[in-house]
Amino acid sequence: MRAFFSVEIPRELAGVPPTAPDSPRHLTLAFLESVEDSRASELVEAGGEAVVEQPSFSVTLGGVGAFPSPERPRVVFLSVVQGEGELKEMATRLRAGLARRRFTFDRKAFQPHLTILRVRRPADLARARALLEPGTAAPIAAWTVDELLVKSSVLGHGGAVHSTIGRCALGPART
Repeated sequence: MRAFFSVEIPRELAGVPPTAPDSPRHLTLAFLESVEDSRASELVEAGGEAVVEQPSFSVTLGGVGAFPSPERPRVVFLSVVQGEGELKEMATRLRAGLARRRFTFDRKAFQPHLTILRVRRPADLARARALLEPGTAAPIAAWTVDELLVKSSVLGHGGAVHSTIGRCALGPART
């Protein structure tokens, strides 16, 4: 199975634009292309270990950016403007736990972001350029992260279907 670890963005959160049809509202911390079904519980264990000491924290989405660059956008995204450090620390601990368990995962540098558009056609490119215009006000949305989800991803004709395998609770927020 394909699997990933994510922080979900609440559906009721105001200010977040609709995402690309094949991009559910989550921030992916690690992606695994192929995992034996029998190892699903190990994924949940790795997630739990990564967040056991992690207090809940706030995340705020802001500025618009693009991969690989604004001049040649393939993916347009909202940046994380608050909580980036906590997300990166959590991803680092998670990936270390996955490596210790000898899981193979995408090792690209982690950059927390929410995909809002994938550029596949000329019309997408025009929309991307409009979103990336200097001075375009980016929506701001904030929420509290209190769990890490472990999800499976099954590819189908209508795109990927995601199912939750496990939930890993973060600790209480620091005061």
